[in-house]
Amino acid sequence: MKPTPNFFLFFFIFLSSQSILAQQVGSPSGAEVYPISKSTISDQAMVVSPHPISSQVGLDILKQGGNAIDAAIAIQFAIAVVYPRAGNIGGGGLMVLRTKDGKFEALDYREKAPAKAGRDMYLDAQGNVVPRLSIEGHLAAGVPGTVAGMIAAHKKHGKLPFKVLIQPAIDLAKEGYKITQGEVDRLNGNQAAFKKYNAEDNALVKADPWKLGDVLVQPNLAATLERIQKKGKAGFYKGQTADYIVAEMGKGNGLISHQDLKNYDARWRQPVEATYKNYHIVSMPPPSSGGIIILQLMKIMERFPLAEWGFQSLNAVHLMAEAERRVYADRAHTWGTLIFFRFLRIHCSTTSICANACPITIPPRLPPAKISWREIFAALAKRVLKPNTLRWLTQKATPWR
Repeated sequence: MKPTPNFFLFFFIFLSSQSILAQQVGSPSGAEVYPISKSTISDQAMVVSPHPISSQVGLDILKQGGNAIDAAIAIQFAIAVVYPRAGNIGGGGLMVLRTKDGKFEALDYREKAPAKAGRDMYLDAQGNVVPRLSIEGHLAAGVPGTVAGMIAAHKKHGKLPFKVLIQPAIDLAKEGYKITQGEVDRLNGNQAAFKKYNAEDNALVKADPWKLGDVLVQPNLAATLERIQKKGKAGFYKGQTADYIVAEMGKGNGLISHQDLKNYDARWRQPVEATYKNYHIVSMPPPSSGGIIILQLMKIMERFPLAEWGFQSLNAVHLMAEAERRVYADRAHTWGTLIFFRFLRIHCSTTSICANACPITIPPRLPPAKISWREIFAALAKRVLKPNTLRWLTQKATPWR
């Protein structure tokens, strides 16, 4: 893998090689198994991570000569072991990066809906939503993107061998690590769900309650990571791991198939960009809606004298509420229904789509104006969108690629 310049990434928390003072958090007794620091200062490299162990993994990779992408990959696999509630390989994610030469890139490795997914899959026979069906159990699962995303990032920008980057996670899963009070609370609190949705025993289920400092060993996860280490993407989306996933889907009426796994690809996209006063904002493009929302919100507010009004003043709070209402109404209508259509190709990075999209007047001491999403979207379309874009809004077009 060819050497590449270091990168700046959004999801790094600070952990440097300097000494770290322990912060007592997480349990009534004040005891914790790891020294935890919320901030530090360094003149070289820093790492962001939700767990001290994974932060150390990233720092070690940098010390071995890896770049920021290498560190990010190693951290991602490490938190799949030590921070499973947020960092597992069964999910997906987004990456925005800036290279040393100033180029911005975005990698989309979010989960995707299985081919058999449908509009009414979470409704009962009467058309009512079945509580929690979309967030718990096999039917809630999308096609995982994390592994494909990390491999795609490494292929384009990695420096150290991929096998080196995933090895710390394998070691942690095999040898185990001491759990924090936060993990104790979550593991104990979710025992019923673990047993309900898993027919076989697994590392997270324990006959006696978990305690602070218990060692969590995950041999099955270690074996899965080893298959990824040996075979790359095929070690997860094909072969034994894919067979396990599909078989488990069959046990719980899930939808993910071998073809869904085989077809999954992470995709490089062009970030959305805009300016806010003297700041240059770079964010994730669709299918994520967050980047577009931030740009719209900032451009709407840019022409108002927030500094003059003061923090949490009546006018400032009123403006924020009105701007956010309009932006989120646009999101609910547009991004929810047209996410796969060519409408997403409009250049939302320009100022024109945002600056005059939703006129707002702030009358002091008056309640917010009542406005429907139809009025909002009509104003948006009438004032800033081109005629051919308006046609895209009402006609199906080429899916987003």
